[in-house]
Amino acid sequence: MGVDCLKCVNSGCCKLEIYVDREEYDSLDKIVKDNFTTRTEEFIRNNPKYKGKEENFDEMYFSNFAMMGKSSDGYCPLLDRETMLCSIYPKPGGTDIRPKACQEFEAGNKKCLKIRELRDE
Repeated sequence: MGVDCLKCVNSGCCKLEIYVDREEYDSLDKIVKDNFTTRTEEFIRNNPKYKGKEENFDEMYFSNFAMMGKSSDGYCPLLDRETMLCSIYPKPGGTDIRPKACQEFEAGNKKCLKIRELRDE
Protein backbone atom coordinates (compact mmCIF):
# COMPACT_ATOMS: atom_id res chain seq x y z
CA MET A 1 0.00 0.00 0.00
CA GLY A 2 1.28 3.46 -0.88
CA VAL A 3 1.88 6.36 1.46
CA ASP A 4 -1.10 8.30 2.81
CA CYS A 5 -0.08 11.81 1.78
CA LEU A 6 -2.77 13.28 4.00
CA LYS A 7 -0.85 11.99 7.05
CA CYS A 8 2.60 13.05 5.85
CA VAL A 9 4.62 15.15 8.26
CA ASN A 10 7.07 16.77 5.87
CA SER A 11 6.50 16.00 2.17
CA GLY A 12 10.03 14.62 1.80
CA CYS A 13 9.13 12.34 -1.08
CA CYS A 14 7.77 15.34 -2.99
CA LYS A 15 11.37 16.27 -3.81
CA LEU A 16 12.12 13.00 -5.58
CA GLU A 17 12.60 12.86 -9.34
CA ILE A 18 9.59 11.28 -11.02
CA TYR A 19 10.02 9.62 -14.42
CA VAL A 20 7.30 7.91 -16.43
CA ASP A 21 7.32 5.70 -19.49
CA ARG A 22 5.49 6.67 -22.69
CA GLU A 23 2.43 4.58 -21.86
CA GLU A 24 1.96 6.20 -18.46
CA TYR A 25 2.66 9.68 -19.85
CA ASP A 26 -0.04 9.24 -22.48
CA SER A 27 -2.53 8.19 -19.79
CA LEU A 28 -1.83 11.08 -17.39
CA ASP A 29 -4.53 13.60 -16.61
CA LYS A 30 -3.81 17.01 -18.20
CA ILE A 31 -3.21 18.73 -14.85
CA VAL A 32 -0.44 16.21 -14.15
CA LYS A 33 0.96 15.96 -17.68
CA ASP A 34 1.40 19.75 -17.86
CA ASN A 35 4.08 19.41 -15.18
CA PHE A 36 6.18 16.94 -17.16
CA THR A 37 8.81 17.53 -19.81
CA THR A 38 9.51 14.75 -22.26
CA ARG A 39 13.08 13.67 -22.75
CA THR A 40 12.60 14.41 -26.46
CA GLU A 41 11.57 18.02 -25.71
CA GLU A 42 14.63 18.41 -23.53
CA PHE A 43 16.91 16.89 -26.17
CA ILE A 44 15.52 19.08 -28.98
CA ARG A 45 15.83 22.19 -26.79
CA ASN A 46 19.54 21.38 -26.36
CA ASN A 47 20.00 20.16 -29.96
CA PRO A 48 17.72 22.25 -32.19
CA LYS A 49 19.20 20.81 -35.38
CA TYR A 50 17.10 17.67 -34.72
CA LYS A 51 13.78 19.57 -34.72
CA GLY A 52 11.30 17.67 -36.88
CA LYS A 53 12.76 14.28 -35.95
CA GLU A 54 11.00 14.00 -32.60
CA GLU A 55 9.35 10.69 -33.48
CA ASN A 56 12.76 8.98 -33.57
CA PHE A 57 13.65 10.20 -30.10
CA ASP A 58 10.21 9.41 -28.67
CA GLU A 59 10.87 5.76 -29.59
CA MET A 60 14.35 5.84 -28.11
CA TYR A 61 13.11 7.30 -24.80
CA PHE A 62 9.97 5.11 -24.57
CA SER A 63 10.76 3.52 -21.18
CA ASN A 64 12.10 6.72 -19.61
CA PHE A 65 9.91 9.12 -21.56
CA ALA A 66 9.28 12.13 -19.35
CA MET A 67 10.30 13.72 -16.06
CA MET A 68 8.17 15.80 -13.73
CA GLY A 69 9.50 19.30 -13.25
CA LYS A 70 10.24 20.92 -9.91
CA SER A 71 9.22 24.29 -8.55
CA SER A 72 11.93 26.78 -7.61
CA ASP A 73 11.93 25.40 -4.05
CA GLY A 74 12.73 21.90 -5.33
CA TYR A 75 9.31 20.46 -4.53
CA CYS A 76 6.76 18.90 -6.84
CA PRO A 77 4.73 21.61 -8.56
CA LEU A 78 1.54 19.83 -7.46
CA LEU A 79 2.36 20.17 -3.76
CA ASP A 80 0.16 22.70 -1.96
CA ARG A 81 2.68 24.95 -0.18
CA GLU A 82 0.19 26.10 2.46
CA THR A 83 -0.72 22.62 3.67
CA MET A 84 2.37 20.78 2.34
CA LEU A 85 -0.05 18.13 1.05
CA CYS A 86 -0.50 16.76 -2.45
CA SER A 87 -3.00 18.95 -4.32
CA ILE A 88 -4.14 16.04 -6.49
CA TYR A 89 -4.39 13.41 -3.76
CA PRO A 90 -7.65 11.53 -4.36
CA LYS A 91 -10.66 12.14 -2.18
CA PRO A 92 -12.21 8.98 -0.66
CA GLY A 93 -13.72 7.00 -3.51
CA GLY A 94 -12.15 9.36 -6.07
CA THR A 95 -9.87 8.54 -8.95
CA ASP A 96 -6.14 8.66 -8.23
CA ILE A 97 -4.48 10.68 -11.00
CA ARG A 98 -1.05 10.83 -9.36
CA PRO A 99 1.85 9.21 -11.24
CA LYS A 100 2.37 5.53 -10.34
CA ALA A 101 5.60 6.38 -8.50
CA CYS A 102 3.61 8.57 -6.11
CA GLN A 103 0.79 6.06 -5.74
CA GLU A 104 3.18 3.22 -4.96
CA PHE A 105 5.58 5.05 -2.62
CA GLU A 106 5.66 3.04 0.61
CA ALA A 107 4.75 4.70 3.90
CA GLY A 108 7.04 4.08 6.84
CA ASN A 109 9.58 2.07 4.93
CA LYS A 110 13.29 2.78 5.33
CA LYS A 111 13.37 4.82 2.12
CA CYS A 112 10.57 7.12 3.33
CA LEU A 113 12.12 7.48 6.77
CA LYS A 114 15.55 8.28 5.28
CA ILE A 115 14.06 10.97 3.04
CA ARG A 116 12.37 12.49 6.08
CA GLU A 117 15.71 12.46 7.96
CA LEU A 118 17.54 14.11 5.07
CA ARG A 119 14.89 16.77 4.70
CA ASP A 120 15.16 17.70 8.34
CA GLU A 121 18.98 18.12 8.26
